[in-house]
Amino acid sequence: CLDINECQVGHNCSQICINKFGTFKCDCRSGYKMGVDGVSCEDIDECKVGTHRCAQKCINSLGSYECSCNSGYTKSSSGLFCIDINECSLGIDDCEQSCINNRGSFNCTCFDGYMLLSDGRSCTRTDACSDPSINKCSQKCLTFTDQNGESQHECSCYDGFYLASDGNTCHDINECKDSNGGCQQNCYNTNGSSYCTCQNGFSLRSDKESCRDTTGFGALRLRPTSSSVILFWRSPKLTVLSYIVRYEEIKNNGEYGNVKTQVAGRRTVALRVSGLTPGKRYEFTVSAKIGNGEAVGIVKKERQKIEEARKYGISYQPHSCNSTHILSNSGGYYIYTYTKIPIT
Repeated sequence: CLDINECQVGHNCSQICINKFGTFKCDCRSGYKMGVDGVSCEDIDECKVGTHRCAQKCINSLGSYECSCNSGYTKSSSGLFCIDINECSLGIDDCEQSCINNRGSFNCTCFDGYMLLSDGRSCTRTDACSDPSINKCSQKCLTFTDQNGESQHECSCYDGFYLASDGNTCHDINECKDSNGGCQQNCYNTNGSSYCTCQNGFSLRSDKESCRDTTGFGALRLRPTSSSVILFWRSPKLTVLSYIVRYEEIKNNGEYGNVKTQVAGRRTVALRVSGLTPGKRYEFTVSAKIGNGEAVGIVKKERQKIEEARKYGISYQPHSCNSTHILSNSGGYYIYTYTKIPIT
């Protein structure tokens, strides 16, 4: 008997027929697999079963597959790998000003002083004050448009500050250096402001600058002139025997010159001290000589304030009242001192 080659005389294989002695067998080409009937061939989806070699995307086809790349990449010469497209160097970025390439894409940026619009491509001039790379003002920033239509800015300061030479930094103004900050007695500078206080025995008036005597001896005021100073004080509540004005020059090295005194009568409320040198600084002390009984009363009042302060844990310094003189047999002195009065 001779074998019949079914593959030549007729078979029902869908793709490949393999003749065998007395029979035949069906087979499939690469990319296909045999069906359950043993005759037909079914496509193998390499993308689904994971037998492909694509780096990014896989597209199945009958009996094979094809590789593709994500947006921003192009296929390599082998067709399997993907290479980043540098849109910036190729000039296909559409950025108005500047382009930064990254893997698979790019970002548009803007020059200093500009900001990116919502389209991600266009730039517009930014508000200089809202741009931290431009605005270096320590306090206030004001924007304006120059003659070229460009946004510019300038710095300014809050009240109580001045703008430094760098045009950005604000420094505190020491108001106490200018006419003692308007204070009659003590001036204390703060950051951006100042406030007045009074010496012991005085209280601050409602104007927050002048002081009211709370002890009985009136407040002293000075009026410098070209070569003299006029000292004013109001009539005290106490019985004043006499006033004594003591003054001395304060030299540049901080030392004092010769002490001079001038006595005023009991009823005097103004006294001119003459013969002063313009450009010099002087210290003036006015003493009111009062009776023994009243002097002792003042000392008792001061001691009472000290005891009350201790009771509540408060530090209290007595008024500028010299208790040694007050308790002397010849009567007491109630002393007020004003220092560093410039004579212009």
